[in-house]
Amino acid sequence: MVGRVVVAALLTAGLVAAQRGGGGMGGSRGGDMGMGMPRSQQTKLDQIADKLKLSKEQKAQVADILSSAAESAAPLSQQIGKGRGAIASDLATGTDSTGDCNKLQDLLAQMDGIEATAYGKIYALLKPNQQKNAEQVFDELMAGMFIRSGGGGGGRRRGQ
Repeated sequence: MVGRVVVAALLTAGLVAAQRGGGGMGGSRGGDMGMGMPRSQQTKLDQIADKLKLSKEQKAQVADILSSAAESAAPLSQQIGKGRGAIASDLATGTDSTGDCNKLQDLLAQMDGIEATAYGKIYALLKPNQQKNAEQVFDELMAGMFIRSGGGGGGRRRGQ
């Protein structure tokens, strides 16, 4: 019973993320910000650079870090999508989804590792005055940025 509740929560979070849309590192997001205002059409890289006030050199280094992380994350992202589909299928057929849930948790942990490594590399590039905004940038822009869900982006936040 507890497993089904966990699975339902995971699927709901995935569906919410997919509903919000969005893209990966270079994607832009449409929609509103809750106040009827359109979101900017900046790429994730541009948003990160603006929030952290990166120099051109830092922005280029961050682009390389994110590109490398996205390349590492691509196969995992596909596996995560398949894992979510397997869990949904298990729920629809009444099959025990414990094994699929465990596999998905492992994949998500690996993805978190890729994101954390990229964040650590970016943080190391920052000057002390830029580091004060780094956690907010991770929470708002980087967490889940490499997970694709039904054509949309991640949008997953730490702790979800």
